[in-house]
Amino acid sequence: MSTNLDNVKESVSNFVAIVMAKMTGDKNKEIAVRNEKKAKAALKGQISALESEVVNREEALEEAQERFNAAKYPVEPIGSSEHYIKNLVNASKELEKAEEELAAAEESLTFFKDQLESL
Repeated sequence: MSTNLDNVKESVSNFVAIVMAKMTGDKNKEIAVRNEKKAKAALKGQISALESEVVNREEALEEAQERFNAAKYPVEPIGSSEHYIKNLVNASKELEKAEEELAAAEESLTFFKDQLESL
């Protein structure tokens, strides 16, 4: 038994084919084509923004790593053990947060790239 989707020409993109399988008529094809363009544009815009976000998060991670190293290996005399430990713990938390934020941005970027490829 064939479905509407099976009857759509192979030259039509997957996105248009799926939408067309749900609809009938020329007007509906125009809507499907327009929706595909808008979906692709939206995904490309999101990808661009996330690529910029990844670069920013990479820079933030580098800075957090530098602050951690400075806290761990201070060039000034350590006046108080408590102060040294507090600075080290805070810098470690900042570094962990920066790593998590970069990973989240990269994960989002991968997700949206996958969505664009699947259209």
